[in-house]
Amino acid sequence: MLKFLIERREATVSEIASAMKVRGDLASRYLRALNARGLLKARSAGRFVYYRLGADESIPSTRPLLESLKRSLTNRRIRIQTIFCLLTAFTHPRRLRILSALQDRPCTIGQLKTQTGIPEESLRRHLMKLVRRDFVIHARHTYQCRRPETPLARTLLMLALDSKS
Repeated sequence: MLKFLIERREATVSEIASAMKVRGDLASRYLRALNARGLLKARSAGRFVYYRLGADESIPSTRPLLESLKRSLTNRRIRIQTIFCLLTAFTHPRRLRILSALQDRPCTIGQLKTQTGIPEESLRRHLMKLVRRDFVIHARHTYQCRRPETPLARTLLMLALDSKS
């Protein structure tokens, strides 16, 4: 939807739903969620609601995130699946706690368990998600933060660590 809005500048819910091949109520729900997170601006004209990209200035993280998303979504070398995978790296607060613990130094599972209070099974599951998304390196029984290569991943990591301070 964001990529469609980059290309179109502004569109109604029904135009977006048609382009995405989803029901109108579903498109509307997704658009409202993006709007609530400060990534879209909405305006009403009669019975139509028009959406366009726009950062909510009251949410400081939206401007850098939206700019990074625009660059990534218009870069033909970056697959949508890769962008989606990166965007879901920090969808659970436990992953933010893990990153915060790893920010200063590498840690073992035991150290992370003590620092975060996350049960070991859950800790391993969340660590593997962060490893698969290249935010964490696992080597010699320790885990450590990794500086991501892509601008979107760097922006997401910066925002994730800023949210913990």
